[in-house]
Amino acid sequence: PAGGPYPLVGFQHGWTQSAADFDNLCLHLATWGYVIASTNTETGLFPDTDQFARDTRSLLHWTEDRTADGASWLFGMVQDGADWPVIGNSLGASTLFLVIGIESRVRTIYGMAPPYVSGTTISNLNAYTGDVYLLTGTDDWLVPSSAVADYYDQAINADRRLYQEIAGAGHGAPSDTPG
Repeated sequence: PAGGPYPLVGFQHGWTQSAADFDNLCLHLATWGYVIASTNTETGLFPDTDQFARDTRSLLHWTEDRTADGASWLFGMVQDGADWPVIGNSLGASTLFLVIGIESRVRTIYGMAPPYVSGTTISNLNAYTGDVYLLTGTDDWLVPSSAVADYYDQAINADRRLYQEIAGAGHGAPSDTPG
């Protein structure tokens, strides 16, 4: 807790993956002074993306609530009342667009290779006024760069938008075992 409280960041894993598949990325982000709350639900073949979004929102609120509890190991760790950035990979990246529809404190989203999930994601992204950062790999055959660029084009009301391509990166690049 030395140096805290820290900003709280939500993280959402990809389809058929778990939070543990992104330990290296989350630990690296933590070294920059963030508390990372990594959702480990909806890991099966048929995930409920709406539930995944609600789980992420609930985990962020739960984590912040624990930081005010003097008996909690999280006491004093998280900035109370601050906006929350949320990061996701693949399915988790698309689910970010559902999270922004249900949680107004999420003001920054960073999606890594978001595939198409539903029309609701587009409506939420069109209306979103926070910051949108999108990352893709030029060698991603699951979610081509053009699909991620389409999301960038849909973030028409975003305060800030950034689209990044990593040359030679595939779909699994952000995970602990990139492929």
